[in-house]
Amino acid sequence: MATAMTQILPTGPSGAATGFGCRRPGVVARALWRVADSRRLSPRHRARFRLLLARLAPGPFDIEAEAIRLRAYPADNHSDRVAMARGRLPDRDERAAIAPFLERGGTLVDVGANIGLYALWAARRLGPSGRVIAIEPHPGTADRLAFNIAANGLANIRIVRAAAGASEGTAALHASAGGNVGQSSLIEDVAFRPEGRFDVPVRPLLDILSDAGVSAIDVLKVDIEGYEDRALVPFLRVAPDTLLPRAVLVETDVSERWETDCLAALAARGYEPLTKTAANTVLIRERV
Repeated sequence: MATAMTQILPTGPSGAATGFGCRRPGVVARALWRVADSRRLSPRHRARFRLLLARLAPGPFDIEAEAIRLRAYPADNHSDRVAMARGRLPDRDERAAIAPFLERGGTLVDVGANIGLYALWAARRLGPSGRVIAIEPHPGTADRLAFNIAANGLANIRIVRAAAGASEGTAALHASAGGNVGQSSLIEDVAFRPEGRFDVPVRPLLDILSDAGVSAIDVLKVDIEGYEDRALVPFLRVAPDTLLPRAVLVETDVSERWETDCLAALAARGYEPLTKTAANTVLIRERV
């Protein structure tokens, strides 16, 4: 259904209409969130310190990372914490691997767009003639994504407020209680301590792309907390060769939650691994 899609229009390069810039963090807040991200602390102590900061300095904060404007919520989103603490975007190695495939005028499909760190970065690379399809089912996160798009004055990103899955319908999205809204998942897992759930629309990826008028994909990113196989494998089974992405970035550190092996399904369509990090794998396919 086309109603599942919302195109977000820009407010202009200054981002003034969004109010961006009115929530700049002070020196103390920045320093404290850097400490909360420091590897000098044990994971346990980092978690405790983050809980303290979530009360003392939760944000949101208007920041810039790699020249991208973000309204960051470090208290409840890992991606925001990284940008806030380090002044750069996460997943540097993954972005370096897919960057050569993101040429001017190209297309990125971002399944699990979160607050838009990949989408915003790619939209800049692709230019006004390129496009990004940003798929994000979490209502609050999609709103944050929309704000960030407007703050950066980008008109080439389209938000899809739905989840990609095997068939059309609705499903329960389980919100993470672990201080990382980006870990919200359509899979219920007590290890992630879901604190709430709400129904979101689910649509096959092929249908989403058809509605968006996508006829070719340069990079497909799929990072949806263990639901990757439900979104990706049905697409790979039916997509014509002309629609297969040149490169695929898939989250693989949660592969134990898959029902079907995404990497095997990708190999069956001619993909080969390009690089692997602790969290993700990038695969490429030579066009025939």
